Amino acid sequence: MPQFNLAAPEEQIVVSWLFEPFGYLDFAIRSSDGQTARQALAADPGLDVTQWVRGNAMLDPAISSEVGMVWWMWKNDQVSIPPPQKPAEAAEWAAILQGWADSIQAGFNRASQADRNINTVPLTNEDGSDGGTMLAGSQLVHQQSFISKVLRVLQ
Repeated sequence: MPQFNLAAPEEQIVVSWLFEPFGYLDFAIRSSDGQTARQALAADPGLDVTQWVRGNAMLDPAISSEVGMVWWMWKNDQVSIPPPQKPAEAAEWAAILQGWADSIQAGFNRASQADRNINTVPLTNEDGSDGGTMLAGSQLVHQQSFISKVLRVLQ
């Protein structure tokens, strides 16, 4: 059965995307009352953010879909996903991820590893605390790796 296994740095990036001070959880906003996914999760720590996004009309459906996708990637790490259990959004998410992969590859083609690693990227833990930093170029390599892993499951 298809599954993906995020390496520790890959999972750290996904968690950081979700829980950084103004991260993905702040981008999914319910149109009925302006509640963010972060606020919904604070009210219900067991919330499945992917289901919450699916079940609500969102202010920006495209960004909200990405939020649901990133949450799904985090929560389905090391879980077997047989084809009948693929998410309904599998084709949409695969297209998003392929766009990200293409963008990363274009960046690799424009700048050397040394140039990409001039800067560091801050990381955030699930509890919102400082997770340290990662070289920007290394982060891109890890992103490219987990995108490839998740695409193999979604396609």
